[in-house]
Amino acid sequence: MKKSSALDRAYTWVRERILDGTLPGGSYIDEATVCQATGVSRTPAREAFNRLEGERFITLVPRKGAQVRSISSTDLLDAFHARLMIEQFAATEFCVERKAIPDAMRTNLEVMNGVCDFSTTDAMLVYINADREFHAAMVQTLNNRPIFEFFESLWRNNSGAAINRGQMLRSESWLATNHAQHRKILAGLEAYDLDAVVGTLREHLR
Repeated sequence: MKKSSALDRAYTWVRERILDGTLPGGSYIDEATVCQATGVSRTPAREAFNRLEGERFITLVPRKGAQVRSISSTDLLDAFHARLMIEQFAATEFCVERKAIPDAMRTNLEVMNGVCDFSTTDAMLVYINADREFHAAMVQTLNNRPIFEFFESLWRNNSGAAINRGQMLRSESWLATNHAQHRKILAGLEAYDLDAVVGTLREHLR
């Protein structure tokens, strides 16, 4: 087995169990358990833990292994408020300068519209990735690298919490509301209606 495939195998095994609730927030898992379950050696298991910690799924604890991060409503709210500031600024510049809609926004909106429920982890990950790409495309219209890097860090540092939030809010009614909000954001940008875009973003990022 190649090192890269061993890493992916260990990483995927742990991540899947975090996402499906087998490893709930606050629980611990060690390298030996991952090695036994996936057949990999300690090195890729350790690298998988490092990757998962970087994505804020877990926290490494000396002599205990890894602890699954608990969802913090404060952390999520802080991240969403920061995102609102960035995306509101991006929308303002977009409407004032009457920019063109990025193709990535339309493409990823179609991807999200194709997800009918979060009954599988794969569907959840497809949706959340398309969600990130949709919003990232709008922020990229600023052509401001420091702002975009900060936006990316908000997603990267809270990806685990965001996915767990998606898992909790997997109802069809929530998904339908989310679909509608993304469509309203795009429609508002197409019409250069800043008030409509900002109003929808405030509903969306809370």
